[in-house]
Amino acid sequence: MFQYGIVEDINDPLQLGRVKVRVYGAHTLTNGSGRYNIDTKDLGWSNVVLSTNTPAINGLGHSVNLIERTYYKKDDLLPEVFIDRFGHEQYYVTTETVPAIGDEKSTGSLVCGIFLDAAQQEFLVVGTLPTKSHGKEDNNDRVRGVEGVESLDVKGKYEPRSAYAPEYPYNNVYETISGHVKEYDDTPGHERIKERHMSGTQYEIQPDGSKIEKIVRDNYTLIVGHNSVEIKGHVRIFCSGDTNLVVANNCTTQVGGNMKAYVDGNMGAFVDGNADLLIKGDIDGEVRGNIDIDVGPSDPEHVIYNDDGVAVHHVVLGGYTRNKAIEQWFPPQKTDTFTLTHKNMRKVKELSAEAQEPYAAALATFDDYDPDKVKLVDGQWTYPDKESLTASFGNIELHTEGGLNAIVGGEVDMTVFQNAKLDIRKNADIDIGGNVDMDVVGNIVIDATGDESIIDINSIGDSSQIDVNSAGTLKLFSTGTTDVESTGDMTLKSTNIKLDGNVVVTGTTRTSNTQLIDGHTHTQPNTTADQTVQGNTGALS
Repeated sequence: MFQYGIVEDINDPLQLGRVKVRVYGAHTLTNGSGRYNIDTKDLGWSNVVLSTNTPAINGLGHSVNLIERTYYKKDDLLPEVFIDRFGHEQYYVTTETVPAIGDEKSTGSLVCGIFLDAAQQEFLVVGTLPTKSHGKEDNNDRVRGVEGVESLDVKGKYEPRSAYAPEYPYNNVYETISGHVKEYDDTPGHERIKERHMSGTQYEIQPDGSKIEKIVRDNYTLIVGHNSVEIKGHVRIFCSGDTNLVVANNCTTQVGGNMKAYVDGNMGAFVDGNADLLIKGDIDGEVRGNIDIDVGPSDPEHVIYNDDGVAVHHVVLGGYTRNKAIEQWFPPQKTDTFTLTHKNMRKVKELSAEAQEPYAAALATFDDYDPDKVKLVDGQWTYPDKESLTASFGNIELHTEGGLNAIVGGEVDMTVFQNAKLDIRKNADIDIGGNVDMDVVGNIVIDATGDESIIDINSIGDSSQIDVNSAGTLKLFSTGTTDVESTGDMTLKSTNIKLDGNVVVTGTTRTSNTQLIDGHTHTQPNTTADQTVQGNTGALS
């Protein structure tokens, strides 16, 4: 015959899951004494029967999960409700009902079982019975579908709504004394699986298979092997704090569509090695601030001043840029119809096999080329099985097969410490709205070598002026006709002016404001021989 009792102690010294049970009718209060006939310490340890889904051997299966009854001790705080030693509920604390030592503070698990001996010394616990302990349902609130049990959980800004809507008796719940919960909810239309830590960290699988994870503090995941994530829908990541991505080796990002980056603050990219950028379309950029680009090693700058206080910066570039080094290892392949380089080689390799056929021989010379193998080691460009080349810094190479249009709203300040070369194969049109000030310490050479080359220097402003000052020799050489035309006055100042060839004057020529030289022949007497001779100095006015 089954008997019932309250669990009084769960601290089994042998740690076998045994409990002490005060059995109703067997371990009772002594009449009028307020004491049990057997103290808790004298109760025997009872074995607990577990269900058949628990092997109960070698630590396998579920552990015993019963709760013991506790009693008031000295100096314990008073509750609103307590159970006196006679088993009666006390709702109001008075001088007569103040809990005494030994009154019940919290009730234990209600269990059922059987005595294995006639002397009622060995009790076997078979199961537990959820009922109403002191008027409160012992069946879990989540089983009964009580609302508001999750209202205190932290909510995310974009968190989907929970599918929590259990109906009795479909929700299967396991909850521990601290508040850890597992739910397997079979409520029709609201089928869920949920596991929740007492802190609020949890996951929930919703009826449609969606999964919601919530972590109230930090999260750490360690994967010793490889990790693959395949997402066939969209991905949204919201981070209220900082995000740090650390990749020990290579990182490849492949985007099948468009990619945008919106940065409210600053953005920086720091590359210890090389950067290779291939853009097959256009670049449309707008910079509303400044562009500041430093090319070369960031070593401390050493400035040398000459006697006039002018800073002189001397740089010896005896090596190669990265692209020049690659051209030494993989020279351009020139034919009568095309020139193939390590740059446009990439574009040709994207063509169909048939379209590549004319380039096949040239492409073969680049079979071993791998841009990732180009390394900078100890100031040298290196490549496997190739001769290392001394690296050069400080150069910018810009190559465009289309046009280059630069509109600058502010000032342009350019200082070149080495040679500057501007090679224009067609026309050049330079419009200057203000003054041009050019100081040249060395030589200026302007060659117009084409059959139809023309150099026009026009100063058309009302007060425009062109000054050409030379501390040395100034030479103008032309194999054709030289035409110098001025709609105003022209002044030639020199100690000596030498005209080698014929001079044709179509107007009036003066040696001063008052001295006029005509353009016709004059005769004058020869005072020595008493005869006349012809001259062409003109008449003196």
